[in-house]
Amino acid sequence: MKYSLLICTRNRAEKLAVCLQSVGTALKPEIDAELILVDNGSTDATGEVISQFEAAHPAFRIRAVRENRAGLSRARNAGLEAARGELLVFTDDDCRLDIDYFVHLDRARRQFEFDYFSGNILLAKSSYGELGGYLYKDEVCIIVPRTIHAPGHLQGSNMGFTREVIDRIGKFNYLIGDGTAFRFEDIEYATRASLAGFRGIHLPEVFVIHDHGRERDSPELAKLFRANSIAAGAYCLEALLFAGVGGLRYWSKHWRRLYRGHDGGRPRLKWELQGAASFLVYLIRKRYLPRIRIE
Repeated sequence: MKYSLLICTRNRAEKLAVCLQSVGTALKPEIDAELILVDNGSTDATGEVISQFEAAHPAFRIRAVRENRAGLSRARNAGLEAARGELLVFTDDDCRLDIDYFVHLDRARRQFEFDYFSGNILLAKSSYGELGGYLYKDEVCIIVPRTIHAPGHLQGSNMGFTREVIDRIGKFNYLIGDGTAFRFEDIEYATRASLAGFRGIHLPEVFVIHDHGRERDSPELAKLFRANSIAAGAYCLEALLFAGVGGLRYWSKHWRRLYRGHDGGRPRLKWELQGAASFLVYLIRKRYLPRIRIE
């Protein structure tokens, strides 16, 4: 089949129900796709929501998977093992797919050659803070191989990778991602794909609506800013280990921009430096050396 849509969820039954409503309209009968739902050890009504959706859509190809080990990377890896599609598409349980999501994706696959993609992520409410998960570009952007992605320029709530990418670079790194102190498994995976020679693209028309629930200037958003900044610093260190001189160039250019007041400025730089240092200690304790694996 063409597509596997993977949604990982944990204790967000109400949001998942809304997400699945949008999936029910986006997965039109002519779309050759399956839906992979990974319950990451939920203790709420998530299982009931999934069962109800399955019963309401008997014509859909749905695979329900349970991964009790907490962590988004582990959940996504469980989804990868179950998926059978040529292009594996990821979104989150607090997102809603545009009704023509797969129509636009089909059209893009006919127009462009690419191995992975990202799409726009719009906010469900104008009062939400963009740092909670927002991405908007108004033009198609080609991402040439060997690119080191900047944090935020590809996000796990709207991305996809071909089967060839998955087969060659392996699974998501379960040592990082949501559920750990270093939540950057999405951008890390895309950079691994790019450094392995794969071609990416950003498709503005392939978009989702993100209902992350964090109001602008809220304590929750400030907490997320800190967590994301720490993760970005860890990612800079990993890019250096992945790409050597190329990673060093990216790392120094990025941190110079922060020092000069761009993209969050010196407050973000402080947290990123802390993130890089703590990630180095983490890697030593785990006895793990990041590398690009190509089979």
